[in-house]
Order: sequence, then C-alpha cells, then structure tokens
Amino acid sequence: MMPLGFMAARYLKAVGPRADPLWFYVHITLQLPGYLLGMAGGATGLYLGIKSAGVHHPCHKGIGITLFCLGLLHISALFLRPAKDHKYKNLWNWFHHLTGYTVLLLSFTNIWVGFYILKPAKTWIIVYGVISGAMIVSTIVLEVWKRLTQDGNTIGANEASATSTREDNKVLGKQGKDNAFSYVGHHLSFFCNAAKLQSLPFQFFNLSTARVLEEKDFLHVF
Repeated sequence: MMPLGFMAARYLKAVGPRADPLWFYVHITLQLPGYLLGMAGGATGLYLGIKSAGVHHPCHKGIGITLFCLGLLHISALFLRPAKDHKYKNLWNWFHHLTGYTVLLLSFTNIWVGFYILKPAKTWIIVYGVISGAMIVSTIVLEVWKRLTQDGNTIGANEASATSTREDNKVLGKQGKDNAFSYVGHHLSFFCNAAKLQSLPFQFFNLSTARVLEEKDFLHVF
C-alpha cells in the first residue's frame, strides 16, 4: 500500500491544482494503513524470532528495525507538517521525501531477503514478482508522462512569454516611431519658424526701400 501512496502523491500532483488536496488525502489513506500493516509484520517477525531459539537472521532483522524507525519518522509528517509558506518547508519536504524513498527501497529488499530465508512456494514469489514488476512499470510510465507534462507546460509558458514580449516590442516600436515623427515634426516646425524670423529683416528692408522710392517719385512730380 505504501508504494501506491507514493505514486498517488507524486503523480496526482502533476495533474495540477485540480488534484489539490485530493492527492494528499489519497496519500494519507494509503500510507497510514500500509505503515500499520508493516508494524504488524515486524511484530510478528520479532515474535517468531523469540520463539525460534538458535535461528538468527541479523540482516533481515536489522532492515526491519530500520524500517520501523524510518516509517515512524515518515508517518510523523501527518502531525508535524509545516505550513506551505513556512521557512523550513523545503527542508521538511527534503526529509520527508528521503525517508519515504528509503522506506520503499528497504521494504522491497527485505521482502526478497525474507523469501530467501523462508524459501516459500514459487507461487508466492511469482505473485509478488508480478505485483512488484507492475508497480515498477507503472512508475516508469507515469514518470515519463510527468516529464512530458512538465515540458509541455514549460514550452507553453515560454511561448506565452515570447508572445507577450513580441507584443510589447510592437507597442514599443510603434511608440518609437510616433516619438520619431514627433521629434522630426518638432524640429521642422522650429526650422520653419526660424526661417520666417530670418526673413523678417529682408521683408522690412524691401518695404522701407519701396516707401523711399514712392517718396522720391512723389517729390519728382512736384
């Protein structure tokens, strides 16, 4: 059940906000019973070890005790989970993921060690092998799907950003052209006004000269 809880947490979150907080409840629903069953199995193993005098399997026993401790730490996240905006949230996530992955790997390892010790009927080994293989294949397929989904979201975000940048550039280009035309028009107006000012003395001179000539003509008549 714990591998299914791991898959629910990892791959339901990839669906996006629609799966929040569904992934969390599914994860807890699978992890907590899985840990309780694991504790029951460990207690059964310890009881059988006490009853079987002279039979020692330190490797299997050591892995089982380690699983008990790590599983307890992993499940404690249900009560010690910090808020999303807590400053130690990333550290807690790292610890929770590390203990979870370690529990999964050690669980698979210890089960195969138990098969080696007990040497049960091949049917049990085949059934467990098929279940384990199906989980591994499902994990690989879902991992590929998750990567493709993330890449698609990244590409979509990049395209949206590029489109927004192009639109901004168009707006800036249009503003630049308008500013350029305004700049040119302003300076043309300035030069035209300057030219008019420069021509005023000549206009005044021509007007004065005409008046003098008119006066001379008038005097000549008399």
